[in-house]
Amino acid sequence: MTTYYVVPTIRHFSEGFADFPSRAMAERWVEQRKEQGDDTDFGIFELRLIAGSSRLEYGRTLHVVGDRRIITGKHYLGGYSAHDDGLGEDASPYGYGKTPEEAIAELLEAIDPAAQAA
Repeated sequence: MTTYYVVPTIRHFSEGFADFPSRAMAERWVEQRKEQGDDTDFGIFELRLIAGSSRLEYGRTLHVVGDRRIITGKHYLGGYSAHDDGLGEDASPYGYGKTPEEAIAELLEAIDPAAQAA
């Protein structure tokens, strides 16, 4: 998951910025501001999630575990479920558990039991 931040170069990063899901949208926003007469110089910064977790819509969370992107969410029967986003929701095996961590561990075991034993 990558986010693009547009920041005026005359300000500190925390003072105000706009964020976009694609570089093209960020560049389009800068161009629109220039067309409106804004002569501010903007910088575009790319933030890419490489470890940790990030909240998604519908109460889901994206976790980066090694080279896998794993999505967890509350299961309708209780507890949590997890699937590998790289394999796709329909093709990935699922892991279930009382916590997101338990669901992720069960998913990783289902994907590659030999790697988990090491």
